Amino acid sequence: MRKIPALLVVCLFLSSTLTADDGSTITSKDGTLTLELPSGWKQGEPSNKETLIKATTTDGQVIINVFSTDKADWDDLAAYAKHTVESLTGREQKATSTGPVKMEVGGKPALRYDVTLSSPSGSRYGEVLVFTETATRFNEFACTGYMSKFKEAKDSWAKLANGLNENPPKK
Repeated sequence: MRKIPALLVVCLFLSSTLTADDGSTITSKDGTLTLELPSGWKQGEPSNKETLIKATTTDGQVIINVFSTDKADWDDLAAYAKHTVESLTGREQKATSTGPVKMEVGGKPALRYDVTLSSPSGSRYGEVLVFTETATRFNEFACTGYMSKFKEAKDSWAKLANGLNENPPKK
C-alpha cells in the first residue's frame, strides 16, 4: 500500500521538475514585432525611440534590444546589416567584429555578426547581432553582455533570435 503513494509522489515531483517555464512574450509598443523568450528573461523599458523591444535577464547581466526598419529603406538585408555593424564598430573604442555568418531565423535567411567593444570606462562587452528579414521589415536583434559571459554564451544568445516574429497588420 505505501509503495503506490510514494510512487505517486515521485511521479508528481518529476513532472513538476520537467515542466518548462513558459518564459515570456514581449510585444513592441506599436504591435509590429513580438519576441518569445525562455524563462529567466523579463521585459525592459526601451531607452530610446529606435528600440522596439528591450529585454534583460532577471539578473540584469544580459540585454536584448530589437530595432527594425521598413524594407523599402534598404536595398537588401546584407546592406542594412553591413551599415549597422560599420556604424557601431566605427564609433566605439577597440571594436572588433566577425561575420557575416549566414543562418536561418524562423525559416528565413539571417546574418549574424559577433562584435566586441570597450566602453569609455574600460569595461569590455560582447554583442551578438542577428539581422533578420520578415514580410515587411529588416530587423536587428542585439544581445549584449560582459565579455566574461559572451565567450561561452554567444551561440545560445544567437538562438534567442528565433523567437522574433512580425505580427500581421491589424485590420
